[in-house]
Amino acid sequence: MDECPVCKKEIPERDALTLTSSGTCGVCGLTLMAATPAIAHERTSQEVAREAEIKRLQRIAFGPQTKSAQMTKMKGFLALLIMTCLLVYGYVWDRARKQTQEKNHIEVTFRAFNVMFGPGSDLSDEEKLEEFKYWRSSPITWKGTITYVNLGAENDLYVTVRHSSRLPASDVLIRFDEAWRDRLAELKVGQALRYRGRISEFDRGTSFVTVRKGTIIGEPI
Repeated sequence: MDECPVCKKEIPERDALTLTSSGTCGVCGLTLMAATPAIAHERTSQEVAREAEIKRLQRIAFGPQTKSAQMTKMKGFLALLIMTCLLVYGYVWDRARKQTQEKNHIEVTFRAFNVMFGPGSDLSDEEKLEEFKYWRSSPITWKGTITYVNLGAENDLYVTVRHSSRLPASDVLIRFDEAWRDRLAELKVGQALRYRGRISEFDRGTSFVTVRKGTIIGEPI
């Protein structure tokens, strides 16, 4: 027997499923045209396989990462972490090495330095440059006569002094930190100045010796 697709009532074999002019069922009187239930469609094996393949590809594209992908990311992170640690270690080691070198330097007299690097030195410019690597940052305690006081900006806060010597001698440029500005303002050309610092550079053209971290010892005379 047939049945109505809306009300599911069985239709006698002698009757036929007919529609009235208003679109209603001739048996139950319900409307068939407006909201007739969709008839279920049985999928073929090809459609089922295609849908399964689409879902598999979606899982690969958007689903959880595979173990190999996770391991690759982990290895990259560890490599970056190791490189960062090496850079930090290298910086700390280099800083500690420089500080140790400064502490191990022996205090240098002006006479010894002037013999090696002054205008009367027997060394060539190339030999001076090579030898100076071992003298840089050496501590000094020298005494000379003030020839110029510069009270410019922080980087130009310095005093130049001249040392008495039987040999041709280099003048010394002493750089001071900003904290010494007021003290330097009291200095006068011609005064004897006793000072400390560390050897920084020497100028082959002018024969100036540059001393950094300058400090004044006692009162100028």
